[in-house]
Amino acid sequence: FVCILKVCGQLRLIERGLSIHTEIVQNGFDKDSYVESCLIDMYAKCGFLVEAQDLLNELQVQSLISWTALMGGYVEYGYGKEALACISEMRLQGLFPNSITFMYALKACMIVPSIKDGQEFHMDLVKIGFEKDSFISSALVEMYAKCGYLMEFQKVFVEVPRRDIVLWNALIVGYIECKLHEEALRSLKQMQIEGVEADVASWNTLFLGFSEHGDYDKAHELYARMLDQALLPDSTSFVGVLKACGNKATLRLGRIIHAQINGINELDSGGLIIGAALVDMYCKCSMLLKARETIKELHIRDVVSWNALIDGYAEQGQCHEALDCVRLMKMEGASPNAITFTCILKACAKTG
Repeated sequence: FVCILKVCGQLRLIERGLSIHTEIVQNGFDKDSYVESCLIDMYAKCGFLVEAQDLLNELQVQSLISWTALMGGYVEYGYGKEALACISEMRLQGLFPNSITFMYALKACMIVPSIKDGQEFHMDLVKIGFEKDSFISSALVEMYAKCGYLMEFQKVFVEVPRRDIVLWNALIVGYIECKLHEEALRSLKQMQIEGVEADVASWNTLFLGFSEHGDYDKAHELYARMLDQALLPDSTSFVGVLKACGNKATLRLGRIIHAQINGINELDSGGLIIGAALVDMYCKCSMLLKARETIKELHIRDVVSWNALIDGYAEQGQCHEALDCVRLMKMEGASPNAITFTCILKACAKTG
């Protein structure tokens, strides 16, 4: 049962997980504390957080493992305050967090954000000697950066004696969070000087940061430099560089990226997010026919990809075409959301 529950959680197979839960109860294993913790973990990973919390509340003995599993679910789905409440309740029960619990706690501080809680956790980590752990120190760097505490995340980084790729990437993310893009770029150069090779995540963070900052030329340059390092782009890479191809001057590069995506069949593995980015890119370049052609080629079309096309029509004031897209997406079983209706209103307003 334990192995199957772990698979259900990792693959978000909630229906299968519910079936296994029924079998566990029928076979009398629902009183086993470890099995119960695995059930909590499965529900939490699948986003069924109320069910996970209810299960934990029913436990006669609430273990560190069960609390940490629930915290992981709250953090993954963006419920920072609930995750921090978990760690408070744990401590009231006399349970002390382990390294995984602290990781979730620091991530929860980023979500809220709460520098006060983050600093308290930092002090706890120093007391038990966890702060030099690569993953913990990386989470501390990101937490301080997310809360805007530049000197603190730099201090954490400097105090770690052996800095690996995980920590360097956290530093780069930190500088991007603080909008210090040139510092992030200098960090990439310094890590290479120190013998740590940048990975795809390093480059992705950089050109996404420059792209969001509006420095599209720099984003394109960094993407090209990543390719020169013989690193294969992933879905995040493609989405990032496509965001930097939002006008007619960059359309040629956008078409090249599209060809690269087709060349490695990336639309099959990362189809939804990349497909939406392609549609959005063509719309921003005023290539609405190409955008519509692209969405037709997608194996799966969700509300995000449809919204990208609808917004493209809205920007051009083509209300009828935008409404036609809504009709088509409904026929395919995709439900319009608040963004869809905002785009429709914009289209109608521009049409007059």
